[in-house]
Amino acid sequence: IAHGHGVRLHLFRHSVQAAFRAEMAGRYGAALRYLCTAKYQHRAMTPSLLAEDGWSGEDAVGRTLAERQHEIVEALAHTLAATWKLDARSTRVLEHLIERLLDDPDSAQPSSPSSRLLHDLERIVLEGQTEYYRLQPIIWLGSGGRRPLRLGLPFQGSLKALRALNAARIRLDRLPWSGAEVAYFSAPLRTLGDLIGQRLR
Repeated sequence: IAHGHGVRLHLFRHSVQAAFRAEMAGRYGAALRYLCTAKYQHRAMTPSLLAEDGWSGEDAVGRTLAERQHEIVEALAHTLAATWKLDARSTRVLEHLIERLLDDPDSAQPSSPSSRLLHDLERIVLEGQTEYYRLQPIIWLGSGGRRPLRLGLPFQGSLKALRALNAARIRLDRLPWSGAEVAYFSAPLRTLGDLIGQRLR
């Protein structure tokens, strides 16, 4: 039993550390997935731990995980809003969407629809912040260094963000949610599509 508990504790710590590293790298979707994994691992350990302490109720670790999840949900939604100049109402709906996705027990699984949708939202942020370029050493050498070595590709980030957004909209339509929920959560994604299209134009 002690060995099994030790393994579970090791896996829990690994998930928490992975969530921290992902958050520091700005990969908020991945951080949320790792936190979900940590929450389920912690719940699996909690009954035996509480029995040992003779206490029942929500423990400090559980509260801390819930608080960190809420903070990262806000970080993902607000960073997405800042990157694409999204309005306050759409940002709140995006927060609700992310929280709704995290209610799905499968959100801890990388291949689940809810987890993939979180990944799409993360990609929309990252692509909007990434500068793409192409190296042209032959042209640079031929010009004696007068032509730039790097050729900027200003449309690439927006195009890739638009592809990630389209994937997110398709995944949302396929989730087993009510039509009213899908319509509610689709609104900020449509607004995002308009904003990305404006930047491309």
